[in-house]
Amino acid sequence: MSRTRELTELGRALTQHRLVTLHGPGGAGKTWLVNAFAPGAVAVTEDLVVRDPGTLLVLDGAERALDVCATVVTELLAWHADLRIVVTSTEVLDVPGERVLRVAPFDETALVLTEAVPAAYHRLDTEERLLLRRLSVLTEFDLATASALAFEPLGAVAPVLARLVAKSMVLRSGAGFRLLDATRAYAAFDLAARGEAEAVRERLRGLPAPAPPRDVPLDPALTGRQHEVLGLVAAGRTNAEIAAELGIAERTVDHHVGHMLTRLGLRTRTQLAVWASA
Repeated sequence: MSRTRELTELGRALTQHRLVTLHGPGGAGKTWLVNAFAPGAVAVTEDLVVRDPGTLLVLDGAERALDVCATVVTELLAWHADLRIVVTSTEVLDVPGERVLRVAPFDETALVLTEAVPAAYHRLDTEERLLLRRLSVLTEFDLATASALAFEPLGAVAPVLARLVAKSMVLRSGAGFRLLDATRAYAAFDLAARGEAEAVRERLRGLPAPAPPRDVPLDPALTGRQHEVLGLVAAGRTNAEIAAELGIAERTVDHHVGHMLTRLGLRTRTQLAVWASA
C-alpha cells in the first residue's frame, strides 16, 4: 500500500517538532507507517526501559501505558537535546511540545481482520463499553442521539463520548460523530451477545428524525475569533491547521483554546469539540 502523503507529513513534522504522535484507531497502520519511515529506529513496545535512545526513538502502542509513556517521553526529551521521538497511540500523550498527526485507516474493512479492535474495546472502562455498544446500531450520530440511546442525559453522556473520541473509538464527522465499520461490528457483536440489541433498536425506532446541523453554540463571553477557532476545533482541526487556515500564529490558537476551556469549565480540546456539537 502507498502512504506517501503520511510519510511526507511525518518527515516534515519531525523537522519542526521533537515529539510527534501518530494518533488513530487500532489497526489503522500507525506501526507500519513509522516502520516504513524509520526502519532502523530504536523501538520500544511493552518494555519501556530505554538504554540508548540514539537520535530517533519509537514508542509503539503507547495507549497501553499512557501515563508511563508521557513521563518517559518528557524526561528523555529533557535529558537528550538531539533526541526526537515518534509515538504511535490510540490516545495522545497530551504533553508540552507534542505534535499530533492523525492516521486514518488505509482500508477500514481490513480493521476487522486484526486483533486491534477487540483489544482496544476491552481496554475501555465499563461506561465507555456500554455507550459504544449502544451506539453500534448507528454509523453516524450526534450527541443528542447518543444521549437517547444511552438512556442518560447529555451531561452524563458528553464526557464518556469525549473519552471515546480521545481513544479513537469514535471519530468526529462534520458536526457529529461516526464509528469505523470494524469498531461498530465488534461492539454490535457484544451488544447482541449480552441480549441488549432489541431494547436499543426499539429505543432507536422511537427517536425523532435528526435535526439538521446547526452552527456552533454562541457564548457572549467568547470573541468572534474564538468562535471561529471553536468551529474548527469541532471540525477536528489541529492547532497548526487552524493557525494556517485563519492566518494567525499557532501560539495565538493555543491562547484562544486555553481561554475557551477555562470559560466553559472544560479540561481538554476533545471535550471542547463535544461541547460545540451539543
